[in-house]
Amino acid sequence: DTADSYSYDGNRQRSWNVNCRKYGDSWQSGDVITCGIDMDKRTISYMRNGKHLGEAFSSIARGKDCVYFPAMSLSKHEMLVINFGGHPLQYPMPQYNVLEAEPSLQLAQSEACLLWLRSLSNVFFSRSLQLQLLGSGVSTGDVEGAVLSIVQAVVVALEQLCVGEHSGAYVVQRHVMGYVESLMPASFMPESTDKILHGLLMLATTWSRESSTSLLLPRHRRAVKVVAALLLHTSTRHLMVDKLLFVGVR
Repeated sequence: DTADSYSYDGNRQRSWNVNCRKYGDSWQSGDVITCGIDMDKRTISYMRNGKHLGEAFSSIARGKDCVYFPAMSLSKHEMLVINFGGHPLQYPMPQYNVLEAEPSLQLAQSEACLLWLRSLSNVFFSRSLQLQLLGSGVSTGDVEGAVLSIVQAVVVALEQLCVGEHSGAYVVQRHVMGYVESLMPASFMPESTDKILHGLLMLATTWSRESSTSLLLPRHRRAVKVVAALLLHTSTRHLMVDKLLFVGVR
């Protein structure tokens, strides 16, 4: 360790900067550790699974030529996943910014797509609208065909947002997951695409493996609920079984 390196060792519950002192909780497999550096106050703090561990370092160096780089050290057979903001943070630090900014434009676009889908589903299942159409001489089949054509175009646009290198994880977690939950029990589900479903399944799998600070396991239960809802929809279930869930064992 050097004078300008700072670290938190959850295995030994120590903070290190040339010397060490007792700090923080003992971490376990599956924990999420959040690190925040405040260059205004010249402090470094950590969180474990959303619990703030307090200020680990103060009066850190700063200046024109001072640059900090994130670094990790692992023992044999250890592994970790690093998130600099490419995915939504599970436990963000209040009043801190992530290194990668949120894709605000893509989030706004995906929100607009889902607003269209909700509106179109209301049109599709509106009994009063069907009665009005019968009175005007316009067939419900023509309207349903037009609605489904628009739905297809919206889903294609949403698919592109779901597979964006930086935006995909945000779009799936912030908007698509909630949209699927709002459909339960599934009555109107646009013909899903492989990539949108893949994003949902990856998110559900990630949540199912996380450590939880609550015995109620809220994110685990939410993941199971969404996957169960998808499986209730016949064409979506066939797509998941045929092309997504069992591809690796063929």
